[in-house]
Amino acid sequence: MSKYLIAVDSGHGMETAGKRTPPLPEPWFNIKKGDVIHEKEFNKPTAEYLIDALNRCGFDTINVSPGTTDIPLKDRYTTANNAKADIFVSKHYNAKDGVWGNPDDKKGVPNGIETIISQNASDKSKKLAELVQAELVKTHNRKDRGVKTDIQQSGINIAVLRYTNMPAILTESGFMDNLYEARTMLDPEFQKADAEATCRGICKYFGVAYIPEKEDYIPTAPIDQKSINKDIKWLQEKLNKANKDYQIPITGVFDQKTRISLLMFADNKGWNWDNTWGFTARQATINSLAKVK
Repeated sequence: MSKYLIAVDSGHGMETAGKRTPPLPEPWFNIKKGDVIHEKEFNKPTAEYLIDALNRCGFDTINVSPGTTDIPLKDRYTTANNAKADIFVSKHYNAKDGVWGNPDDKKGVPNGIETIISQNASDKSKKLAELVQAELVKTHNRKDRGVKTDIQQSGINIAVLRYTNMPAILTESGFMDNLYEARTMLDPEFQKADAEATCRGICKYFGVAYIPEKEDYIPTAPIDQKSINKDIKWLQEKLNKANKDYQIPITGVFDQKTRISLLMFADNKGWNWDNTWGFTARQATINSLAKVK
Protein backbone atom coordinates (compact mmCIF):
# COMPACT_ATOMS: atom_id res chain seq x y z
CA MET A 1 0.00 0.00 0.00
CA SER A 2 1.33 3.45 -0.89
CA LYS A 3 1.77 5.82 2.04
CA TYR A 4 -0.46 8.80 2.66
CA LEU A 5 1.14 12.21 3.13
CA ILE A 6 -0.20 14.37 5.96
CA ALA A 7 0.53 18.11 6.10
CA VAL A 8 0.72 19.26 9.73
CA ASP A 9 0.48 22.91 10.76
CA SER A 10 1.02 24.50 14.17
CA GLY A 11 -0.95 27.71 14.07
CA HIS A 12 0.49 31.24 14.46
CA GLY A 13 3.88 32.18 15.96
CA MET A 14 5.27 33.19 19.33
CA GLU A 15 4.88 36.89 18.54
CA THR A 16 1.51 36.76 16.75
CA ALA A 17 -0.64 39.52 18.23
CA GLY A 18 -3.40 38.39 20.57
CA LYS A 19 -2.63 34.69 20.40
CA ARG A 20 -1.99 34.21 24.12
CA THR A 21 -3.72 33.86 27.45
CA PRO A 22 -4.65 36.82 29.62
CA PRO A 23 -2.00 37.54 32.32
CA LEU A 24 -1.79 34.56 34.66
CA PRO A 25 -3.44 35.08 38.07
CA GLU A 26 -0.87 32.80 39.75
CA PRO A 27 2.38 31.01 38.83
CA TRP A 28 1.91 27.98 36.53
CA PHE A 29 4.66 25.60 35.53
CA ASN A 30 7.72 27.87 35.21
CA ILE A 31 5.72 30.97 34.32
CA LYS A 32 5.37 33.86 36.75
CA LYS A 33 2.15 35.48 37.87
CA GLY A 34 1.26 38.21 35.38
CA ASP A 35 3.02 36.56 32.44
CA VAL A 36 1.18 34.84 29.58
CA ILE A 37 1.13 31.54 27.71
CA HIS A 38 1.40 31.89 23.95
CA GLU A 39 -0.87 29.73 21.82
CA LYS A 40 2.21 28.56 19.90
CA GLU A 41 3.48 26.95 23.11
CA PHE A 42 0.63 24.47 22.78
CA ASN A 43 0.38 24.29 18.99
CA LYS A 44 4.03 23.57 18.19
CA PRO A 45 4.77 20.64 20.56
CA THR A 46 1.35 19.13 19.90
CA ALA A 47 1.93 19.25 16.15
CA GLU A 48 5.33 17.62 16.67
CA TYR A 49 3.78 14.87 18.81
CA LEU A 50 1.22 14.39 16.04
CA ILE A 51 3.95 13.98 13.45
CA ASP A 52 5.62 11.34 15.64
CA ALA A 53 2.33 9.47 16.07
CA LEU A 54 1.52 9.60 12.36
CA ASN A 55 4.99 8.34 11.43
CA ARG A 56 4.58 5.47 13.90
CA CYS A 57 1.32 4.53 12.16
CA GLY A 58 2.96 4.45 8.74
CA PHE A 59 2.09 7.90 7.37
CA ASP A 60 4.49 10.28 5.68
CA THR A 61 4.34 13.81 7.05
CA ILE A 62 5.35 17.34 6.17
CA ASN A 63 5.59 20.12 8.75
CA VAL A 64 4.43 23.30 6.99
CA SER A 65 5.24 25.61 9.92
CA PRO A 66 8.47 24.51 11.64
CA GLY A 67 10.04 26.76 14.24
CA THR A 68 8.36 29.43 16.34
CA THR A 69 8.02 32.30 13.85
CA ASP A 70 4.69 33.07 12.20
CA ILE A 71 5.06 31.44 8.78
CA PRO A 72 2.90 33.31 6.21
CA LEU A 73 -0.39 31.50 5.61
CA LYS A 74 0.24 31.40 1.86
CA ASP A 75 3.54 29.61 2.47
CA ARG A 76 1.78 27.02 4.62
CA TYR A 77 -0.93 26.04 2.17
CA THR A 78 1.40 26.36 -0.83
CA THR A 79 3.86 23.94 0.78
CA ALA A 80 1.04 21.44 1.35
CA ASN A 81 -0.32 21.89 -2.17
CA ASN A 82 3.08 21.54 -3.83
CA ALA A 83 3.79 18.39 -1.84
CA LYS A 84 0.39 17.00 -2.95
CA ALA A 85 -0.49 16.14 0.63
CA ASP A 86 -3.53 13.92 1.13
CA ILE A 87 -4.91 15.96 4.04
CA PHE A 88 -4.04 19.14 5.96
CA VAL A 89 -4.35 19.37 9.76
CA SER A 90 -3.79 22.57 11.75
CA LYS A 91 -3.51 22.49 15.56
CA HIS A 92 -4.82 25.45 17.61
CA TYR A 93 -6.19 26.64 20.97
CA ASN A 94 -9.30 28.81 21.07
CA ALA A 95 -10.12 32.16 22.70
CA LYS A 96 -13.30 34.14 23.27
CA ASP A 97 -12.47 37.75 24.16
CA GLY A 98 -9.02 37.69 25.75
CA VAL A 99 -10.08 38.06 29.39
CA TRP A 100 -10.55 35.33 31.96
CA GLY A 101 -14.07 33.96 31.82
CA ASN A 102 -16.30 34.95 34.73
CA PRO A 103 -18.26 32.00 36.20
CA ASP A 104 -21.03 34.46 37.15
CA ASP A 105 -21.43 35.63 33.55
CA LYS A 106 -24.86 34.58 32.27
CA LYS A 107 -23.25 33.52 29.00
CA GLY A 108 -20.92 31.24 30.90
CA VAL A 109 -17.20 30.64 30.72
CA PRO A 110 -16.08 29.65 27.20
CA ASN A 111 -15.12 25.99 27.13
CA GLY A 112 -14.80 22.93 24.96
CA ILE A 113 -13.43 21.57 21.72
CA GLU A 114 -14.37 22.32 18.15
CA THR A 115 -13.02 21.43 14.72
CA ILE A 116 -13.20 23.93 11.88
CA ILE A 117 -13.61 23.38 8.12
CA SER A 118 -13.97 25.80 5.23
CA GLN A 119 -17.40 27.17 4.38
CA ASN A 120 -16.88 25.49 1.00
CA ALA A 121 -15.45 22.28 2.43
CA SER A 122 -15.86 18.97 0.68
CA ASP A 123 -17.67 16.01 2.20
CA LYS A 124 -14.23 14.48 2.77
CA SER A 125 -13.18 17.44 4.92
CA LYS A 126 -16.38 17.14 6.92
CA LYS A 127 -15.85 13.42 7.47
CA LEU A 128 -12.25 13.97 8.60
CA ALA A 129 -13.36 16.75 10.96
CA GLU A 130 -16.10 14.61 12.51
CA LEU A 131 -13.74 11.69 13.15
CA VAL A 132 -11.02 13.84 14.71
CA GLN A 133 -13.52 15.87 16.75
CA ALA A 134 -15.01 12.70 18.23
CA GLU A 135 -11.59 11.41 19.29
CA LEU A 136 -10.56 14.73 20.86
CA VAL A 137 -13.78 15.02 22.87
CA LYS A 138 -13.51 11.43 24.08
CA THR A 139 -9.87 11.89 25.09
CA HIS A 140 -10.14 15.25 26.87
CA ASN A 141 -13.64 14.81 28.32
CA ARG A 142 -14.55 18.40 27.43
CA LYS A 143 -17.64 19.99 25.97
CA ASP A 144 -18.29 18.96 22.36
CA ARG A 145 -18.75 22.21 20.43
CA GLY A 146 -18.99 20.23 17.21
CA VAL A 147 -17.73 20.76 13.67
CA LYS A 148 -18.17 24.32 12.40
CA THR A 149 -17.34 26.21 9.24
CA ASP A 150 -14.84 29.05 9.43
CA ILE A 151 -17.61 31.56 8.81
CA GLN A 152 -19.71 30.12 11.63
CA GLN A 153 -16.79 30.17 14.03
CA SER A 154 -15.05 33.45 13.24
CA GLY A 155 -16.97 35.19 10.48
CA ILE A 156 -14.03 35.01 8.07
CA ASN A 157 -12.58 32.57 5.57
CA ILE A 158 -9.52 30.83 7.03
CA ALA A 159 -6.82 30.74 4.35
CA VAL A 160 -5.28 27.36 5.23
CA LEU A 161 -8.74 25.79 4.94
CA ARG A 162 -9.92 27.70 1.88
CA TYR A 163 -6.85 27.46 -0.36
CA THR A 164 -5.63 23.94 0.34
CA ASN A 165 -6.22 21.43 -2.47
CA MET A 166 -6.96 18.56 -0.11
CA PRO A 167 -9.34 17.87 2.80
CA ALA A 168 -8.36 20.32 5.54
CA ILE A 169 -9.29 20.81 9.18
CA LEU A 170 -8.32 23.09 12.06
CA THR A 171 -8.73 21.84 15.63
CA GLU A 172 -9.36 24.02 18.71
CA SER A 173 -8.61 21.92 21.80
CA GLY A 174 -9.73 24.36 24.51
CA PHE A 175 -9.96 28.04 25.44
CA MET A 176 -7.00 30.18 26.43
CA ASP A 177 -9.30 32.49 28.43
CA ASN A 178 -10.74 29.60 30.49
CA LEU A 179 -8.61 29.13 33.62
CA TYR A 180 -9.13 25.37 33.77
CA GLU A 181 -8.49 24.73 30.09
CA ALA A 182 -5.55 27.13 29.88
CA ARG A 183 -3.76 25.16 32.61
CA THR A 184 -3.37 22.19 30.29
CA MET A 185 -1.77 24.09 27.41
CA LEU A 186 1.79 23.45 28.64
CA ASP A 187 1.13 19.95 30.00
CA PRO A 188 3.15 17.50 27.85
CA GLU A 189 0.76 14.69 28.70
CA PHE A 190 -2.21 16.74 27.50
CA GLN A 191 -0.34 17.73 24.35
CA LYS A 192 0.61 14.12 23.62
CA ALA A 193 -2.92 12.86 24.34
CA ASP A 194 -4.28 15.52 21.97
CA ALA A 195 -1.86 14.41 19.26
CA GLU A 196 -2.69 10.74 19.72
CA ALA A 197 -6.43 11.48 19.56
CA THR A 198 -5.95 13.44 16.35
CA CYS A 199 -3.89 10.57 14.94
CA ARG A 200 -6.62 8.06 15.78
CA GLY A 201 -9.17 10.17 13.93
CA ILE A 202 -6.88 10.38 10.90
CA CYS A 203 -6.31 6.62 10.99
CA LYS A 204 -10.06 6.04 10.98
CA TYR A 205 -10.45 8.41 8.04
CA PHE A 206 -7.96 6.46 5.93
CA GLY A 207 -8.89 3.02 7.28
CA VAL A 208 -5.39 2.55 8.65
CA ALA A 209 -4.70 0.65 11.88
CA TYR A 210 -3.74 2.92 14.77
CA ILE A 211 -0.53 1.75 16.45
CA PRO A 212 -0.37 2.93 20.07
CA GLU A 213 2.89 4.04 21.58
CA LYS A 214 4.56 1.28 23.55
CA GLU A 215 4.68 2.29 27.17
CA ASP A 216 5.40 0.26 30.28
CA TYR A 217 5.06 3.25 32.56
CA ILE A 218 4.52 2.64 36.28
CA PRO A 219 4.41 5.56 38.74
CA THR A 220 7.27 5.49 41.23
CA ALA A 221 5.72 7.60 44.00
CA PRO A 222 2.43 7.38 45.93
CA ILE A 223 -0.50 8.93 44.05
CA ASP A 224 -2.75 11.50 45.73
CA GLN A 225 -4.53 14.77 44.93
CA LYS A 226 -1.24 16.61 44.43
CA SER A 227 0.23 14.08 41.99
CA ILE A 228 0.88 14.89 38.35
CA ASN A 229 -1.89 14.49 35.79
CA LYS A 230 -0.15 11.52 34.14
CA ASP A 231 0.04 9.47 37.36
CA ILE A 232 -3.59 10.14 38.35
CA LYS A 233 -4.78 9.16 34.86
CA TRP A 234 -2.70 5.98 35.11
CA LEU A 235 -4.39 5.20 38.43
CA GLN A 236 -7.88 5.87 37.05
CA GLU A 237 -7.30 3.72 33.96
CA LYS A 238 -5.99 0.81 36.05
CA LEU A 239 -8.89 1.10 38.52
CA ASN A 240 -11.38 0.95 35.65
CA LYS A 241 -9.76 -2.26 34.42
CA ALA A 242 -9.81 -3.71 37.93
CA ASN A 243 -13.35 -2.59 38.86
CA LYS A 244 -15.43 -3.61 35.85
CA ASP A 245 -18.72 -2.65 37.55
CA TYR A 246 -17.62 0.82 38.65
CA GLN A 247 -16.17 3.00 35.90
CA ILE A 248 -14.81 6.47 36.61
CA PRO A 249 -13.91 9.34 34.24
CA ILE A 250 -10.25 9.53 33.17
CA THR A 251 -9.72 13.17 34.09
CA GLY A 252 -6.34 13.32 35.83
CA VAL A 253 -8.09 14.79 38.88
CA PHE A 254 -8.04 12.74 42.10
CA ASP A 255 -11.72 13.16 43.01
CA GLN A 256 -14.26 11.36 45.20
CA LYS A 257 -15.03 8.79 42.50
CA THR A 258 -11.36 7.92 42.29
CA ARG A 259 -11.24 7.42 46.05
CA ILE A 260 -14.32 5.19 45.98
CA SER A 261 -12.82 3.12 43.19
CA LEU A 262 -9.56 2.81 45.13
CA LEU A 263 -11.47 1.62 48.21
CA MET A 264 -13.35 -0.93 46.11
CA PHE A 265 -10.07 -2.28 44.74
CA ALA A 266 -8.67 -2.63 48.28
CA ASP A 267 -11.88 -4.30 49.46
CA ASN A 268 -11.82 -6.78 46.59
CA LYS A 269 -8.24 -7.62 47.53
CA GLY A 270 -9.30 -8.26 51.10
CA TRP A 271 -6.94 -5.62 52.41
CA ASN A 272 -7.55 -3.97 55.75
CA TRP A 273 -8.05 -0.23 55.52
CA ASP A 274 -8.90 2.59 57.92
CA ASN A 275 -10.33 6.09 57.56
CA THR A 276 -7.16 7.36 55.88
CA TRP A 277 -7.41 4.80 53.08
CA GLY A 278 -8.46 5.91 49.64
CA PHE A 279 -6.82 9.32 49.76
CA THR A 280 -3.50 7.90 48.58
CA ALA A 281 -2.50 5.00 46.37
CA ARG A 282 0.65 3.74 48.04
CA GLN A 283 3.43 1.93 46.23
CA ALA A 284 2.16 -1.53 47.13
CA THR A 285 -1.22 -0.62 45.60
CA ILE A 286 0.49 0.81 42.52
CA ASN A 287 2.53 -2.37 42.08
CA SER A 288 -0.61 -4.48 42.40
CA LEU A 289 -2.50 -2.33 39.89
CA ALA A 290 0.43 -2.51 37.47
CA LYS A 291 -0.32 -6.23 37.06
CA VAL A 292 -3.90 -5.50 35.97
CA LYS A 293 -4.20 -5.86 32.18
